[in-house]
Amino acid sequence: MKQRVVESKVIHTDDTQVKLIDTTIGSTRLARFWAYIGDRDHPYEVYDFTESRGRAGPQEFLVHFKGYLQADAYGGYDGVYLQSSGAIVEVACWAHTRRYWYKARDQDTARAHHVLAVIGRLYELERATKDTDAASRQQLRNEHAAPLLCDLKQWLTPRSSSRRA
Repeated sequence: MKQRVVESKVIHTDDTQVKLIDTTIGSTRLARFWAYIGDRDHPYEVYDFTESRGRAGPQEFLVHFKGYLQADAYGGYDGVYLQSSGAIVEVACWAHTRRYWYKARDQDTARAHHVLAVIGRLYELERATKDTDAASRQQLRNEHAAPLLCDLKQWLTPRSSSRRA
């Protein structure tokens, strides 16, 4: 299954911490399970266990992968991208981005809801195109998502030296 996931054009990954019983210390310590989810043509989910959150785990799992890796902004992936010499392309995760805007609702309601609405429109587009072929999906993304993202970038970019209120 790992080999089939690694043959994907896109892999989605995330990790979660688990408690590992360590008899040498008579207690538990944190370890990690890493989920690797293949694309439509390689519909497998593989879980890899590591005793730490170090880069070595993902790097070893992805050593033969060439394609797009959708992950959170965990710094350990930076080395994976760099050492792949361009074979692995970083793809950000809207779910992780959305999480922080969702948390910001109480501190800055208007801005948070603006970004959440944009992300919601992006999600709607993805749902509407999920059963289309890659070329059609790309065309619809270019037509509908790209303008949303350009507007969002402009909205997020500070004007001159001060942020807008």
